[in-house]
Amino acid sequence: MQTIYLEPLDTPVLFALPRAVAIQGNFSVVFKDVYGSLSYSRNYERVSYKVLSDRGLPSASQLSADDQAYVADVGNYRQLPPAYDLRIARLAEKITANAKNRYDKARAVESYLQNNFGYTLEQKASGDEPLADFLFNVREGHCEYFATAMAVMLRTQGIATRIVNGFHGGDYNDAAGMTIVRQRNPHAWVEVYFPEQNAWVPFDPTPFAGQTAASSSTGITGTVNKYLEALETFWIQHFVAYDNQEQQSLARSVRNGVVDYQTKLSLYLSRAQGILTKWWAEVRGDKGMQTSLAAIGYGIAWAVAAGFGILLVIWLYRKVKGLNVWQRLWDRFFKKRHASIIEFYDRMQRILSAKGWTREPHQTPLEFAFASGMPEAVSITEKYNRVRFGEKNLSPDEADAIEAWLQNLKESVDPVTKTA
Repeated sequence: MQTIYLEPLDTPVLFALPRAVAIQGNFSVVFKDVYGSLSYSRNYERVSYKVLSDRGLPSASQLSADDQAYVADVGNYRQLPPAYDLRIARLAEKITANAKNRYDKARAVESYLQNNFGYTLEQKASGDEPLADFLFNVREGHCEYFATAMAVMLRTQGIATRIVNGFHGGDYNDAAGMTIVRQRNPHAWVEVYFPEQNAWVPFDPTPFAGQTAASSSTGITGTVNKYLEALETFWIQHFVAYDNQEQQSLARSVRNGVVDYQTKLSLYLSRAQGILTKWWAEVRGDKGMQTSLAAIGYGIAWAVAAGFGILLVIWLYRKVKGLNVWQRLWDRFFKKRHASIIEFYDRMQRILSAKGWTREPHQTPLEFAFASGMPEAVSITEKYNRVRFGEKNLSPDEADAIEAWLQNLKESVDPVTKTA
C-alpha cells in the first residue's frame, strides 16, 4: 500500500507502483486507459491518495518457458516505423543469436545496451535516423534513447514491447519517513509482453549511471532541506489531506500533548528552583568558604557556557537566515503551487498538432522536433530535455525566450504550405 502526496503537475496522470489494483482518494472519477494508466480530472491542486499494487512477477523460469503465440490484440506492440535503418534489425539478430526464447532475447538486448553504451544528458544523436546514429555512431544518450533502442530491436525479432515513462528512484527522508520523488527523477524503460503469463515485464536497458539521479545536497543546506521537507510533510498530512477521523485523532493528540507538556514543564521548573536555592545557599557561605568559592566557580562556568550558547544560537540564526528558510517555509505552506515548468512542451505539442504535426509513438521528443522542420520547436525541445532529464530549472530569461518561440510557432505557416 502506498500513500502518495502529488504536487500540481501539467498532467492528469496518477502515479503509482506498477499494476495498481485499487485506489482510494477524493476523486469524483478515476480513468484507466487500455495501457493501464490512471488519470483524473486535473485541477492544478495538490492531491493525496492511496494505492494498492500487485508487485508480483512471474519467475525467470516461467518467462523462459513462455512460448505461446501472440494474438492480434498485441499487434500494435509489434509494429515498426514505416522506415528505419535495417542495421538495427541485423544488430538485434546478432545480439540474440544464442537466445532460445523471448525472455533470454530481452535480457541479451538489455545487457548489451547497459554495458556497451554511455549515459549523457547532452543531445548528441541527430540526422534523419537519430536512433541509428545513437546505436552505431555516438553510442551515448539519455534513457529515452535506450528504451527506444531496446523496444525497436526486440520488435524486429517479433517481440511485443512498449515504452514506459514515469519516475524512478527518489531521496528517502528519514525525518519525514517518506521518499521524495523530484522533477529530476523521470525515467523511461521497456516492458515486454509474455502472453502465456499475461504479464508485462519491465526491463531497463539504461546504464546504471543513468538510473540514479544525483544525490541531494549535504551539509547544513541538506539538513535544513530535509527538515523543511519533514515540516511540509507534517503540514500536508495533518492540515491539508486528512479526513474527519484523522482530524479528531489530531485534536486528541494535540490536547494530550499540551497536558503532558504542562506537567513536564512544572516538574522542570520545580527542579530548577531547588537547584538555584541550593547553589545560592552555598554562595552565601552556609557550608563554608571553600564550598562558597566552588559554587561561585560553577556559576561563572555556567555563565560562560551560556554566553557561548547564545553566540552559537546567533550564528545558527544568521546561517539559517542566509538560506532564506523562512521565505521557503512560507512558499512551501502558503504560496500557491504552479504547474510543472515543463508544461510549455505540452503547449508546443498542441500548437504543432493544430498545424497537422503529431508526434508518433516511436519518435523521441527531439526527433519529432527535427521532423517538424521548425527551429523554434527544436529550441523548445532542447530546453524541455534539459529540464526533464537534468537538474536545473529554467531561468527567467529562458522562460521569456520559450514564450517568444511559442508565439512564433502560433504565427508561423505550416512548412509544407511554404514549399508548395
